[in-house]
Amino acid sequence: LFKLFKKKLAKLIYHNFDYDIPLKTGNLIKIFYHYFELFCSRYVDYLVFPSEKRANIYSKISNINMNKFYVLQNCFPKNFMVLNNNYDFENFFKNKKIICRMGSIGPNHYILETIKSFIFLDENYVLILAGANINNYSRILKKEILKNNLEKKVFIFENINNFQWFEIPKKSHMGICFYEEISISHKNMAGTSTKFNNYIYANLPIIANDNSDFAEFKKKTDIIELVNPKNPNEIASKIENILTNSERYKQLKDNISKAYFNELNFEHQFEQSYNKFL
Repeated sequence: LFKLFKKKLAKLIYHNFDYDIPLKTGNLIKIFYHYFELFCSRYVDYLVFPSEKRANIYSKISNINMNKFYVLQNCFPKNFMVLNNNYDFENFFKNKKIICRMGSIGPNHYILETIKSFIFLDENYVLILAGANINNYSRILKKEILKNNLEKKVFIFENINNFQWFEIPKKSHMGICFYEEISISHKNMAGTSTKFNNYIYANLPIIANDNSDFAEFKKKTDIIELVNPKNPNEIASKIENILTNSERYKQLKDNISKAYFNELNFEHQFEQSYNKFL
């Protein structure tokens, strides 16, 4: 239909936000849509992906030349501002080291392991899990919190509003960014993850899972620390090491600020993608 009706000089742009390959034994409709999507995308003029690795994978699967691909990472603008309100968050956790984990409260993010890591941390550390509750997954997490007597250390804020989404990282001391490698998207989240870029905007040091994607990202920017997310004891040690090492903590915040200003902002990402072909 696009080929039939588009004007001679019109250009088609395919922007992919979250790509994955459906299981061959899975839903036949999903498989059909996947191949139909690959077929249709061969007729577009430009393809935009949030990650270079995801673009490379799609290029190989679709047999589309990489010179048609552009990368627009999921970054905030330099002058982004959030309207203030009367959310009294800071006083509630006064004199505590706040570690936040933003995003969907659901499986495949090592949230249970993150909760268990607070068994190994003293009462000066608190964990905030904030985001949309997926299929009542928070019920499982609350049982784990009670089981390990962590009611005074771990707090779940379900279905938070837009202001809270930005205010919690702003008032926290560290952000958690873990993904189980169950899909192409989850294997390639550095610079793409919404929570990851939210932490960068808040100038918040980040702990991410130790995979090849985050490891390559760390070599370029050194704004994150990596850990084995399957090991609660290791997570706790990493949190404590960073928050008790003032020199390293300051270095991380300085590096985040520079990276945000120079590269990890919407303006720079736009220059590297849409601005080249519009």
